[in-house]
Amino acid sequence: MARKNRPLKKVYKKKEAMLYALWRSMPLVFHELPVSKLASMGCDVDDEIFQKLITCKTKTQFKEMFHLSWETLADWDVNKEVQHMINDFNKQSNVLRFKKDIDFHFTQATIREADAARVKLWKQLYEGWVEKQRFGVQSEAINDLAENIKKLAEKNKKNV
Repeated sequence: MARKNRPLKKVYKKKEAMLYALWRSMPLVFHELPVSKLASMGCDVDDEIFQKLITCKTKTQFKEMFHLSWETLADWDVNKEVQHMINDFNKQSNVLRFKKDIDFHFTQATIREADAARVKLWKQLYEGWVEKQRFGVQSEAINDLAENIKKLAEKNKKNV
């Protein structure tokens, strides 16, 4: 049955659909590289699922490894939810690919310019610095409670 004659189906096997999207977004070279090279690139080569994904070179192998039908794969190929997952994985991959260069150039610009906004952002990103914020108390009940606690504390100080 041709794809155009069937209605679009909802994704029921979410885990397998996510793995399919991840597999589709993997660079083809991953399937050819030795495990040592993948490990040096930061891949978790000890992960059983990752090992399965890099051994699948074709849709037929993927289908057989995860016990799926051709119809399911055809549905996922046109499903917007699965396409969105593939796009997200591709974006994440691109971000990770350029992260080191971006971090390096940002750090260099921060050193060179030393403006407050860049320094603040640099400290937040790399040192985990959090800006202190003061929140004023708005409720009268809380203010009354705070006053009562202060009075009790003063009374206890006098008694000690």
